[in-house]
Amino acid sequence: MTLMLHKGAEPIDLPALREVATPEATRSHVPIPHHRVVDLVRHTLAYFGHEVVSEEYGITPDGMRFFGVMMLRSAYGGYEDAVALRNSHDKSFPVGIGFGGHVFCCDNLSLVADHVIKRKHTANAKHELPGLIMEV
Repeated sequence: MTLMLHKGAEPIDLPALREVATPEATRSHVPIPHHRVVDLVRHTLAYFGHEVVSEEYGITPDGMRFFGVMMLRSAYGGYEDAVALRNSHDKSFPVGIGFGGHVFCCDNLSLVADHVIKRKHTANAKHELPGLIMEV
């Protein structure tokens, strides 16, 4: 599990992430609050028996780009998996979630994992995201 912040993003904890403002939606761009991505992933992981044992998050100074990684423990065996997350409010990249034995997320926009989903911030993205997370 690797979160690399070297292009201006700073570490942030989950309570502070919940305070980051989300821009208003337009007809073509519906920003998803950064903490909402984390909450959806955590909820889905718990549903499938995964426990988050460690997590790291980062955000750019303007709050527009979010990056994160989570290390997981499964109730189904003695193995660990990881999740990488990223989200933007400035249309620089789509929301992305990666899952696998090893993940890499960097504030240079890299997201590497065994399985990755990405979805543009359209009006449907908020509704599609829970189902997409379950698929991964």
